[in-house]
Parts: sequence; structure tokens; C-alpha cells
Amino acid sequence: MADKDFFKEPSAKEIRDLGLRGFSSNLVRNVERLYEDQGGVIELRLIPEGFDSGSKWMKHGEEVKLRRFRTLDDIAHVNPIELRREAFSKVGKRIWNQYSIRPVVGDRKTRRVSLVECIEGAKIFSYVHQTPQIGGNPSIDVETYADVERFAKGVAREGGEVIVTVPSRTEKESRYKFGFKAVPIVDNDAKWEIAYSLSSDHVCEHKRYQQIRFTGPDDQERSDVNDFCAHEIAGYFATIAYFMERGNMVPSDMNQFAIITQDGVDFYDRLGFNLLIKTPEDKRPRKLTVPEKVVMMGGYNRKRGHDKGFSGDLEEVKNYRWRSTE
Repeated sequence: MADKDFFKEPSAKEIRDLGLRGFSSNLVRNVERLYEDQGGVIELRLIPEGFDSGSKWMKHGEEVKLRRFRTLDDIAHVNPIELRREAFSKVGKRIWNQYSIRPVVGDRKTRRVSLVECIEGAKIFSYVHQTPQIGGNPSIDVETYADVERFAKGVAREGGEVIVTVPSRTEKESRYKFGFKAVPIVDNDAKWEIAYSLSSDHVCEHKRYQQIRFTGPDDQERSDVNDFCAHEIAGYFATIAYFMERGNMVPSDMNQFAIITQDGVDFYDRLGFNLLIKTPEDKRPRKLTVPEKVVMMGGYNRKRGHDKGFSGDLEEVKNYRWRSTE
């Protein structure tokens, strides 16, 4: 199935036809210097040594662990964006695949988030706000089961439940309908612990295979993890918007997903529209894989800093400029 027009990228041949300038150092700077009518090719391997595929690296490579809390008393009353800013600033030159959080109560299953999934989630969120202007009719539907007046104690203590319906990025594919649990709704002390327990019952091809993994004997965290995907992130962004329209900022303040800025979008778009890669294993330049885009976005974060790329505002995301092949 083909991607919808909003999500299409040019082929490797179309990028080669732009003319390719090769580089193997200063990757972020060289990508930023590419004009829309210029092509570039990275001439080295991006996936770290020791992994024979990008998918294995995504499962078992190094992640950025946001500050861990052992007990409820330990939980810092700091918004998640501050913890991301803190963790991202300490990464140094490490090549990492995802950032992660872990609940203090409940299933204690590690939640992992890829920057690329955050970006793609933001793109879906933009899509549903921009496409009606050009003749489409997509939406993210939000149904809340978080009535504070009827279920005050439960919602305040455990968070609300929300069901969302998110469009596919692929032509003629069905929409995804799934539910969130532990959505922080009430502005109380419990919101700090609830925010780390967010989960959904969504399953797609990405999640099905990404979450099959086993940790080593020295790893202190469990093998089973919850990897959030773009559909879930778009759904949560729509949930934030739903409550913001009703004057409730708690889901936004407790948001665990990095929001891309327009500057970050401009860099990310170059990875799909202007850039190829040729590793020692490749016979000819090819498109970057998702794991390779993850490496590049980590490099962008290291070079430009958290706030330059990942301190976006959802109201602005609605109107972001995303490149397309149209």
C-alpha cells in the first residue's frame, strides 16, 4: 500500500537526480546546508558496531534513561519536559535509540519513546488539522471516560481512560481505535506518579515486532517493555488538545512525548527528501531507514540542544510546514 500524499517521500532515484554531495563528518551541519533542490549522501555506517541490523539496535541499543524514582516519596515534582531536557543534556557523544521512563507503581514496565515516533506522531497531528483545507476529512476522535464529578476518587488516584481513533498514514488502511489508561486529569499530587504509568491497548506492526526483546543477565530492568508508536503519540496529542479546549492543562503539563519544533521538522524533512546513505555494505546510495533517522535526530539533538528541536507547542504543530511530494 502506498503512503498518503501528506506522508510520501521522494524515491532514492529522485534524490539521486538532484545530484549528490558526499560527506562522512559534521553530519548535522552538512545536512542543514542542503537546499531543497540539492542531494547529499552520508558515506559511513550510522548503526553502531556490534549490531547487524538497525532493528536489533532499536531493541537492544543504548537508551537515555530519564531520572528513575524508587518510591512515591522520591518522585520529583518536575514536569516531564524538564526531565527530558536534563537527560538529553547529559548524553554527550553516545549514540542512543530511545528515551525511557519507568512507573513507580503498577506494572513497573519500562516505557520507551523514539524521537522519530514523536516526530511522526506530530506529523499525523498536523495532518488532521491541515488536510481538510485541501479537500480531505481526516480526524482524531477522542472519547473520554474521565468524568471527575462521577468518578472523582478513581480519576484523581489512577488517572482517566480515553479512547482515540487515529488515521493511518497509508492509503485505504483502516483507522486505529485504541484506549489509553492512566491519563493524568486532576491537578493533584497523584498526577506526578500517574504520568509514568500511561499505557494503551494499541497494537500495530511496529509495536508487535519492536517489543519482542530479552535483556541480558546484568540488566536490572525487565525484558518486556512498552514502546510507544506514532499512532499513540498522535492520539495523546489529540487528548491534550481535547482537554486544553476545556481549560484543563494537566495532560499537557504531564506529557511524556517530546514535541518537535519547526526547526526540528525542517531538519527531519531533509533526511527523507534530500539525503541518501551508502555504507560499506551498500552497492549504491539508498534511502535512510527509520533507525538511521533515529541516529541522525539524536545527533541533531546533541548539536542543537533540546530546546532548539524538541520544545514545540501543539497549537503551533497544527500549522507546521511539512514537505511533501505533491
